[in-house]
Amino acid sequence: MFEIQYRDSLQRFLLEDLGVEGDATCKHLAVGNREVAASIVAREPGVVAGLCFVEPLFKLLHPDCVVTTRVEEGSEFDSGASLLLVKGPASAVLSGERTALNLLSRMFGIATQVRSLVTTLQGTKCKLLPTRKTLPGLRFFDKYAAETGGAARHRYGLNDGIMIKDNHLALGEEIESVLRRTRENAGHMLVIEMECDTLAQLHKVLQADLALRQTDPRGRGVDVVLLDNMTYAQLGEAVTMVQAHPRTILTEASGGIRPENLRQVAATGVDFVSMGALTHSVIPVDLGLDFLER
Repeated sequence: MFEIQYRDSLQRFLLEDLGVEGDATCKHLAVGNREVAASIVAREPGVVAGLCFVEPLFKLLHPDCVVTTRVEEGSEFDSGASLLLVKGPASAVLSGERTALNLLSRMFGIATQVRSLVTTLQGTKCKLLPTRKTLPGLRFFDKYAAETGGAARHRYGLNDGIMIKDNHLALGEEIESVLRRTRENAGHMLVIEMECDTLAQLHKVLQADLALRQTDPRGRGVDVVLLDNMTYAQLGEAVTMVQAHPRTILTEASGGIRPENLRQVAATGVDFVSMGALTHSVIPVDLGLDFLER
């Protein structure tokens, strides 16, 4: 992982808290730069995700800050576990404490929920996907946390995959012409996914893909179909339709999927399940920073 991917975000997070004047409490208490050591401690169980961002964050406050992690990314921990040790000037540790805890609490929360749901899917071929329903400015961290928790990788943004949804089709063109033009323009490097709200729409997508195959037997049409807000019976029928298709197309289910019905959705045979709740309804893991006696 390259620091260029997240350094500006960490700096922005710190500036949001420090403002123009910096940490007024540390400044007027004259805390100074004497070295201190502190531990980030878990107040409840969870899954680790994001400790790798803590040292770069504190080094933005002072280059002498050093972080030693005590657990590995993706590992599970119990309440009371010491997760990392940070050493550095007191003013830097105190000023960065809340930003570090806020970021880690959210990332741990995402990874913890994802790990639970991935466990629910064990024994099926279905994989869990996080969506683009992330808070603006936090997508890189949210997606990283979801993948660390065990989710498969979905597109990070509009630029790394093509998803033709109902609002694109609402512009009035036939599905076949939309698919043909998109594939011709996109070339072979980009995946094309098409959303289907009904089995009738799925049939049209498959027919459009067949039409492309007839004109270019070695070419690609649609790579993935997104089965949105379908019943279990509809999902099962959709999977059967796709599996009978002469070319391999993957299936992704979305809409109305919750932890309590995730296993039933996976049992329909879909390849992927995407859930916006993984990142838009986060329950943070409670963490604290405790200074160590010297």
